[in-house]
Amino acid sequence: MAQASGVVKGWGIVAVAALCLGACGPNVKMKKFNIGVGPDASLKDAGTNRMGKLEVDLVAVGNNQDDLTKWRTKNLNDYFSGNDPLRTGAAAYTKSLTFADGNEARITINLNDEIWKQWYPNRSNLFVLANSRALSAESQKQEIRRREIPLTNDYWKGNSFQITIKNSGIEVDPPPTKAESK
Repeated sequence: MAQASGVVKGWGIVAVAALCLGACGPNVKMKKFNIGVGPDASLKDAGTNRMGKLEVDLVAVGNNQDDLTKWRTKNLNDYFSGNDPLRTGAAAYTKSLTFADGNEARITINLNDEIWKQWYPNRSNLFVLANSRALSAESQKQEIRRREIPLTNDYWKGNSFQITIKNSGIEVDPPPTKAESK
């Protein structure tokens, strides 16, 4: 009888802890955003004032640590080579954008865009991967061509942000900021 009582008490503690975590802790959930994406003038050739081709892939990934590590460490020269299996395998949950001279207008992925059907609610890590000749001079610095952005409510006050690809890296405005725990 004492053993059964201990099991019941154990389950009671687990139930109280679960309720407290749900009600007391942060309610972190993925959310949808209006996302603007565009090139910066710094990508233009200084002599001709023309912008070469810029490829941008937005790839949403879940919280599996193996997947996150794969995307955080992927060689981007291989990724944009034209025959990369990781890029091909991720096509269903990738939004690919191309900018070039004369086609430099910012593109907005709104809340109703079809890609959200693939991303929401389980792919809460957005990887922005960029490729252009202006960035290739910095190709040894993979980090300027890759940016990971959380798509969860604990990093954002609003429902939109802008991604700008610059020759110095990928800028997010406003930047994601982790909310302080209360």
